[in-house]
Amino acid sequence: KVLSGAASELNPSQREAVAAALGRRLSLVQGPPGTGKTTVSVQLLGTWAKDLRLKPLLATSDSNIAVDNIAEGVQNLGLKVVRVGRPEKVTSHLEDITLESIMRARMEEKQKKEQKAKELQEQQAKQQQGQQQGAVQQQGAVPQQVPQQMQQQEAVQQQVPQQM
Repeated sequence: KVLSGAASELNPSQREAVAAALGRRLSLVQGPPGTGKTTVSVQLLGTWAKDLRLKPLLATSDSNIAVDNIAEGVQNLGLKVVRVGRPEKVTSHLEDITLESIMRARMEEKQKKEQKAKELQEQQAKQQQGQQQGAVQQQGAVPQQVPQQMQQQEAVQQQVPQQM
């Protein structure tokens, strides 16, 4: 089965190549320039991923531009793509799908989450400390009132015997 949306882009020779490759675990797409190798590769990868749910998939080439074109085509199908290779050789609009870029973004996200967690822990600790201080102040107020009341009672008791 060939992806219906892209099938109209394939000529008979390309459709035959895709059909022959669908039943194999490994396929090599080769041919002279302009014969649709990228189109066939994208069609195959899309069919394997979307229709046959075969993942992960690996596509390679001896040229960086071919890898970029395949990556872009597969990305346009709505599939997740990770571009591995020398970052300086990647087309600028595909930099965000390079392994290095993805790892950097994940590290930044992890650092943001860790920073947020640290801030929340500090905020929670301050709240708990404030609650504990409030409880100590309330507990401290009671013992101070009791001795004052006792002193007042003692003073009253001392005054009573003197009047007799």
